Amino acid sequence: MNQWNRERAFRLLALCGMGGLLVFSAEGACASRAPEEPAAVAGGGGGGSSRDSGSDSSKGGSEAGATAEAGMCSTPDTPLPSGTPAGWSWLPCIPSSCQIVMAPDPARANPPLEWASCGKGCLKYSHMNIDVDHAIGFFKGANGGGVRYVAYEIASGDPREIQVVRLPDNVVVFDAIAFGGLQGCGMYLGAVTSNVSVVWISELVSSSPPINRRLVYSLDMASSSLRLLFDETSDENYQAWTISPNLWATAASGLRVLKWHDLSYAPSLETAWQSPDARVIKQLGGIESMVLLGTSDLASIFEVLAWDPVGGMRSLFGSSSASTGSSACCALTDGNNITWLEAPASAWHPDSATFDNVALMASPLATDKGALRSRKLRPSYQNLLGGGEGAIGGGYVLMVEHRQLPDPSKLILTRLSDGAFIVMSDPPAGQQWRTPLYVDEIELAAVRAPTAQGQPMSIVRQTIVDLGAFHPAEAWNDIVGQADAGSDGSSLQSAH
Repeated sequence: MNQWNRERAFRLLALCGMGGLLVFSAEGACASRAPEEPAAVAGGGGGGSSRDSGSDSSKGGSEAGATAEAGMCSTPDTPLPSGTPAGWSWLPCIPSSCQIVMAPDPARANPPLEWASCGKGCLKYSHMNIDVDHAIGFFKGANGGGVRYVAYEIASGDPREIQVVRLPDNVVVFDAIAFGGLQGCGMYLGAVTSNVSVVWISELVSSSPPINRRLVYSLDMASSSLRLLFDETSDENYQAWTISPNLWATAASGLRVLKWHDLSYAPSLETAWQSPDARVIKQLGGIESMVLLGTSDLASIFEVLAWDPVGGMRSLFGSSSASTGSSACCALTDGNNITWLEAPASAWHPDSATFDNVALMASPLATDKGALRSRKLRPSYQNLLGGGEGAIGGGYVLMVEHRQLPDPSKLILTRLSDGAFIVMSDPPAGQQWRTPLYVDEIELAAVRAPTAQGQPMSIVRQTIVDLGAFHPAEAWNDIVGQADAGSDGSSLQSAH
């Protein structure tokens, strides 16, 4: 399998809400001169969204600011693809044969998702996925500063569209469409935060040996503007991303190397960490100048590391041996608090790679292990530490917790102040809870994914006040037993 097909397969595995956002396009390999400096792309302010089926494809156009300053980079001076919405432009700095276009501002973006009521305090969007080429997926979310974001890909065969939507006003702040099918030029949304996000393009230059050109952009969420950060042609493979207003980082070389740079243009990246053993990066996140790495070999190492440009790499939670030290995964931080899952060595079962006694832990945010003020919030439903999905904010942490199959995943909202919790009811048969998108003091959102034919893919939004009473942490064993039996009283109305 060549590099392009490996990357496509890796992304398609994530379609049910697990992984990065993606759009493929273009025919064949493309080549164009790399920019010498970063290119800023001016975006628009707020505003509504409207769809115009008309298209002016007689010229490439540069209204989106494809060359904000003369000489920074070039954008194709060729007709836009047929079907391009009116007023759209080429994505800046793309190789000349990549058929990727974008809305220059929110006012000219296509309409966002239409939300339907699904009960008290509940809104839902559902889409019947046919196959990976006709589906919605690759979800991401974020919140901060009183706003929330959801991001997704809608695949309609050809074309494919990425949207980033700001809530609660339901405005599309980024909209891009790729034409040409799965032909060797892909666009991805690597990471989403409330301040800045990562957009990147991968172009197949050579299949034997596999060589790709990658262009990485920052997306400013307030101004809807792109800036080119990185342009590299190599055999490297990037599979996970994180970004903050200070830096961005990516997992490379089969998830065994962490590379980074600040938000200035870079022709190459700096290596921050290289795996010293069999572990790989299972989770990547961070805040400000600190990057959090969830690392594991899925056999006996479950450790969360912290890195920054000044302090370097150090262990934050867990250890390098599940049989002799603690194990940890799934760190989340909102800049004020940090949560993680942790288990002692006595709980480890090497034959099944599971744990008897996993706990959800919390501390005020600290950058070194000695400064943590760790406390147990509650037991965890999860008995695995290879990875997990969650969101944190507004005094809550929202997690999808997993066990080995066939046990269903559980979506659990936990209050950081005292560990009180609500276990959401399981979705209908043929569906399961997947990616939590965000949580704040008012609302949470999560993905409900199909596990059987004929079931929809859904994004569910729910106000917290309408969920009912929280259960105290000490009632965990009783409540989780009821939830396993399907008799828990607290649920999202849309689960019915």
